[in-house]
Amino acid sequence: MDGPEGLITSPPGRPTPPASSLGDPRDLDGVGGSDGSSPPASDRVTALLEAVMAVTSGLELADVLTRIVSSGRDLVGARYGAMGVLGLDGRHLAEFVTDGLSAVERSAIGAPPRGHGVLGLLISEPTPLRLSDLTSHPDSYGFPPNHPAMHSFLGVPIRIRDEVFGNLYMTEKIPPDVPPGGDAPSRVQFTASDKAVLVGLAAAAGIAIENARLFERTRRQRRWIETTAEVSRMLLEESGESTTVDYLSRSARGLATASMAMVVLVDERDRCVVRAVDTTPQTGAAASPHPEVDHDDLSRALRTLEGDPRWAAARGRRAPVLITPRPGDPVDDALVAALGRVGGGVEVGLVSLLPMAVADDEVGVLVVAWPARSEALVSEMLELLGPFTRQVAVALVAARNRRARSAVARLEDRDRIARDMHDHVIQRLFATGLSLQAASRTGDDLLLHQRLDEAVESLDEAIKDIRYAIFELHGRRPGTGVVDSLHDVVSLAGDSLGLTPELTVSGDVHDLGDTLAADLLAVVREALANVAKHAQAQSVTISVAAGRDLRVCISDDGTGIPPGGRRSGLANLAARATILGGTLSIRATASHGTTLVWRVPTTGPGEAPRRPR
Repeated sequence: MDGPEGLITSPPGRPTPPASSLGDPRDLDGVGGSDGSSPPASDRVTALLEAVMAVTSGLELADVLTRIVSSGRDLVGARYGAMGVLGLDGRHLAEFVTDGLSAVERSAIGAPPRGHGVLGLLISEPTPLRLSDLTSHPDSYGFPPNHPAMHSFLGVPIRIRDEVFGNLYMTEKIPPDVPPGGDAPSRVQFTASDKAVLVGLAAAAGIAIENARLFERTRRQRRWIETTAEVSRMLLEESGESTTVDYLSRSARGLATASMAMVVLVDERDRCVVRAVDTTPQTGAAASPHPEVDHDDLSRALRTLEGDPRWAAARGRRAPVLITPRPGDPVDDALVAALGRVGGGVEVGLVSLLPMAVADDEVGVLVVAWPARSEALVSEMLELLGPFTRQVAVALVAARNRRARSAVARLEDRDRIARDMHDHVIQRLFATGLSLQAASRTGDDLLLHQRLDEAVESLDEAIKDIRYAIFELHGRRPGTGVVDSLHDVVSLAGDSLGLTPELTVSGDVHDLGDTLAADLLAVVREALANVAKHAQAQSVTISVAAGRDLRVCISDDGTGIPPGGRRSGLANLAARATILGGTLSIRATASHGTTLVWRVPTTGPGEAPRRPR
């Protein structure tokens, strides 16, 4: 008995021999033990009925399988019992449930069998099999180290309608007169009556397993429907796209019983951006919806995905793609390694790429990974994940369209205010300034001339401030990303600076909310305006990094801030930082120039911390 497989379930449609090959499990006449190794017939029928009641009394699939094996051992008097559940291909075992072995013994044996040897014989020929000594059979595959000795063997298939679900195995017959835990005489055989009783139990087990699978499938479908509704509600109630995609990745991984789920969204420039990752916590670690994910690992995983032709196929056809990695294939090995690093070392066997799209709107791709040998589970989960991702895509597009309409309405209102300020307020101030300038040229009072000139300068400053406010009112264009808007601000500032500042952006800046993104743009714009007015710089560098905090660092090689110089612009920056719970620091560089660091948390009071990426 050898190598492992994954999980429980088996799709319909696998070809099997006709059910009559099992015989009629209800035919229990004459099952009494004439050889003395089995109880009387009436007692066995009663025991079988009790076993049938036991295995059909629950709806939890794992418990049902365990009860079937335990009841089989009791019915035929076996020291060891097991059930092997077939995988998708119908040729290997995907699940192996044992009874009679201790946890220490199971651990010492290692990986469960996949279905070679005598177990494979029962898979290829699903009919009851009774052996006096399985070790002497020509198909015997041998035992792994630390496996207990086994000789007598009885195996029967378990059918669900016309589908072979798996096989029930019993080994090491114990006569009824041997007390529990006692040593049985060597080479005691299973009898024909044992076979008949186990066939009857297998028939009842098939019904119990089908009921449990139907119950589990119904319950799982209900959870998927509830999760879809919750994602839609969060998006349409504007809980924030970042919060929603975190919930999406966490829910998809949990409901799909996967080892990892990753949400990749397409931005306005058709670039793929990893927005959320959720992984199975490692043994002994507390579950966390926000695991630490290295930014370089994310970038490497995304590049690996984008270089895989199956990624392009999933996006192009708008259809799910299931990847079964082939060991030794360089493309598959790179994919498994990259996703495994993102998941913190979780096992990556099967990978599903599920596009999220609505008509011509491509939203992104949901990447879900399972451990190896999970084919049966994945087959069922893909039937649920497909509709789930389509509904999520509809909700994402609807929420984005709603936000875009709101942004357009706000911009129209701001444009109206800006026009009024430009056409009326600025013009009146400008006219007042001209009048004061004309008045200052009359008369000989020097003090009056000085006061009038100061008033004109104040009006000029007021006009500049109003124009700056008008520029801020326009804000970002709908559909424009934060990075693009930063480049726009830096490009416009270059005209007044007489140079092109160097801008670098790192971290998940795309994940900032609208309010914080607007503050970021305003801070960069105001800081560059201060450099243009006062620094006389020859070079300016801007660094924007988003993680647990949003950090803006602006350095120049100018003259610095003179003692007693005006600091109104810097006061505005400090006020913005204070309101957001952050700080502003300004320091002179080693040679000359100034470095400004504006740092604020990326969450507001009461919000969950953002995931570092």
